[in-house]
Amino acid sequence: MSMSLSPPEHYRQILQRLTASGAPFAVEERDIEGRRFRLYTNAPSTLGEALDSGRAYGKRTFIHYQGEKISFEEYFQQAEAIAHQLHHLLDVNPGEHVVIAMRNYPEWMIAFTAIVMARAVPVAINSWGKAEELEWVLADTKARVVFCDTERHLALQAALKQLNATAILVRAQSDVASAEHTLLWPDLLVAGHAQPALDLAPPDSEEQAIMLYTSGTTGHPHGVMTRHRQICQALADFDCTGAAMGEVNGDILMAALARGCDFSTLLAVPLFHVSGCHALFLRCLRGGQRIVMMYKWDAREAVRLIAEQQINVISVAPFMVMQLLEEPSFATIDRSTVISIGSGGSALPLMLPDLIEQLCPEQLPGCGYGATETNAAAVSMNGHLFRYRSEAAGLISPIIDVELRTEEGQSVATGGIGEIWVYGPTVSDGYWQQPEHTASSFRDGWFRSGDLGQFDDEGYLHIVGRIKEQIIRAGENIAPLAIEDHLREHPAVNDVAVFGLPHDKLGEEVAVRIVTTAGSTCETQELRNWLSERIAHFKVPAHWQIGSEPLPRNASGKVLKKQLMEATLKTITKT
Repeated sequence: MSMSLSPPEHYRQILQRLTASGAPFAVEERDIEGRRFRLYTNAPSTLGEALDSGRAYGKRTFIHYQGEKISFEEYFQQAEAIAHQLHHLLDVNPGEHVVIAMRNYPEWMIAFTAIVMARAVPVAINSWGKAEELEWVLADTKARVVFCDTERHLALQAALKQLNATAILVRAQSDVASAEHTLLWPDLLVAGHAQPALDLAPPDSEEQAIMLYTSGTTGHPHGVMTRHRQICQALADFDCTGAAMGEVNGDILMAALARGCDFSTLLAVPLFHVSGCHALFLRCLRGGQRIVMMYKWDAREAVRLIAEQQINVISVAPFMVMQLLEEPSFATIDRSTVISIGSGGSALPLMLPDLIEQLCPEQLPGCGYGATETNAAAVSMNGHLFRYRSEAAGLISPIIDVELRTEEGQSVATGGIGEIWVYGPTVSDGYWQQPEHTASSFRDGWFRSGDLGQFDDEGYLHIVGRIKEQIIRAGENIAPLAIEDHLREHPAVNDVAVFGLPHDKLGEEVAVRIVTTAGSTCETQELRNWLSERIAHFKVPAHWQIGSEPLPRNASGKVLKKQLMEATLKTITKT
């Protein structure tokens, strides 16, 4: 790193060189459908073209899952076999929706690539949903084919018949040979291997490429429509910002490479979310990096895999990083194999950077901010950039514009707090068959995130909280995130959620749900006193719940605060 420049200045200097005309990540301005964008000139034109770069890695291992190993070569062979069957056996047409509804399995990724090869549109839906939710999404997409595992297959039995859809069942755990509207993955694979690879004309870059349903916290999820251009620009952005950060952190990376690291990545977040699909799966496929998959998140099991598989890259939700670092066995293993440890999707707990420094002082800590609607692109940072301003979310991508605006849509000056609006070639056009929600969240190419942010004087974006989570007590705005950070510093607090409850005179009151650390006990008054020494009295919660039950979270790791509020109101009513 240049000693004469600060990390953000050094980073921007490198980006200026990498994105100049004729450079590997040259950026140009272009008008698309009446809007002006900055785009990477050399980005792939279609998702299929982007995925094909993974073919160069041949017999190198791509996926490691519970003792199974699949090379890049085998991966593409299986995807080609399934793609052939989609096109010829099931008559899937270009542009048609094909749903993936399963937990994280190797077949999830193979199915995704096969659907793209067949020129159809992979639709990833939340596998945590109940039968009614899965049925609703299947009907909403009008899909005739759905890839699913046994649990989702059982939940969708009625919908398959009603919608005349066909399930392709992976890893069957019961006798389903005679099940209606069902084909078995192994049978398709064997039959498809005997057929030649598909040779279809590529789609236009402005056609729909994928659709991911937002995990959401209330109501039906929204299908986020993404064009080939949008996802390809996001993937190119990962490459560009990654290359620039690699130069900023050259000293750390050279030391890691000297230890024999090969950038093996732990996959422990859902593939139906952009953090799992875009930032991990697609990035690793294109970059020749090995993925070690977890059946489900468990901090102790993650530690075992990190040590056994010599995992180099860990990218999970903030609460998962906390659990990993606080798992006692993590401190006992050789952590020198870990190059990068980071997270995104929500603001980091204030104590997390210090915990990372204690246990991983030679690694690249990092974080970022993006959304399904932006294809995960917006701001990011790691290494020296992170250590320089660890309380922030990151620095803006070279092809993205981020503005903070008031409720009336007016720009907020540096240092002020406003809603985060995002614009760029990676931003979705809106939600599938949801014109009202599209109109409220997208304005003239800008995406309204619903998140509150603040820029500091060096261009770092700080996440302050969610607009809907702001508590207004007697006219005073209260940010739950700040209260949560103070409570996490208490040794008896393992996890915490602060939320508002309606009050007939004050408007709202502050409530909190505390999850205690294992073996700890804590009284309400002790925590009241703890907070009273650190925050204004009107911010101290009026309602307290303390216990050992984990907080309810959605698939992206965000706490379901509406659910907590409703449960608390029921408790108050009963008492």
